Amino acid sequence: PPVTVVLPDYNYLYLESDKGDFVGDGKTYLLTQRDAQFKLGQLTYEYFDSPGNRYGIDIYGDTLVQGHFIKATAVLLEPGLYRFENGPNPIKGSLMFNVDSRGCNDNTGWFAIDDIAYDTGGNLLSIKYRFEQFCGGDPTSALRGKGYWRKHEPILPPGPILPIPSDLWRPVAQDVSAAGNYL
Repeated sequence: PPVTVVLPDYNYLYLESDKGDFVGDGKTYLLTQRDAQFKLGQLTYEYFDSPGNRYGIDIYGDTLVQGHFIKATAVLLEPGLYRFENGPNPIKGSLMFNVDSRGCNDNTGWFAIDDIAYDTGGNLLSIKYRFEQFCGGDPTSALRGKGYWRKHEPILPPGPILPIPSDLWRPVAQDVSAAGNYL
């Protein structure tokens, strides 16, 4: 991201999409745990027969983002650079990100795991990552991203606004039954 972009120190995903990139639609996104729900966990794919080397992330907010990281070997993801080409490949590994249901099956690029931590059972506790994804072999338009996720993140989405603002819509009093409950 540009140096002018201040990234939070809690769960986030920053995306930059070049003009012409189908997946990101040429836009820039910053999703945080304050405005979206983050879910990250191990993936299971029939053609990847080894657990522990693949993770999926789903982010639900005003923008829906889904992605996966797959390392080719059966060992856990570890810090380093991973290159991939031509979509999911059990031998070479892969990365794929979709934004608002826009995705591609024939992608190339790389992902880097900058930092990753597991508990003693091999369950993911945190990850810092970056990636660059090109769709359809077009090297001129990419979706780039940087993200951070921590399992026990204390930051939650904002709660209700209290007191409730007095200028919100209310039904006309004569249209509401005075006899009891109504919906």
